[in-house]
Amino acid sequence: MRSMTCLAAAFALLSVPATAATVGSQSGELMINSGAGFQVVRSSAEVASGAQIMVRNGTAVISYSSTCSVRVGPGRVWTVAPAAPCSAGVAMLDMTSAMYQQAPPAPTDATPLLIGGGALVIGGVIYLATKGDDDKAPASGQ
Repeated sequence: MRSMTCLAAAFALLSVPATAATVGSQSGELMINSGAGFQVVRSSAEVASGAQIMVRNGTAVISYSSTCSVRVGPGRVWTVAPAAPCSAGVAMLDMTSAMYQQAPPAPTDATPLLIGGGALVIGGVIYLATKGDDDKAPASGQ
């Protein structure tokens, strides 16, 4: 009987997902989906890897450990990573402004325009050079 109790306790511990991060709202409304739909969270909450975070009109912080936090903003659903995403020496990733910066304009390749423009200029010079010779020829054909 004692071994059955230990086996049941071990199974119960293994079925509980490990905490991957703690999520807390800095401002706005924080919602977390741990598999049963988004629920509003009034304070911080411990979440497992794969949990989804959504912030309305504000920011939240996903703390993976005492050395790695990710600040997130509104406008998309964030998924909690299984491991801390910070690289060595980086304590905070701020994804609030990076998500809303405007992309740089696409580079314009001017090569076709330069080739076309150059061809027109050369063609115009050749035309003018040859046209001028026809005007100077004597009318009698000499």
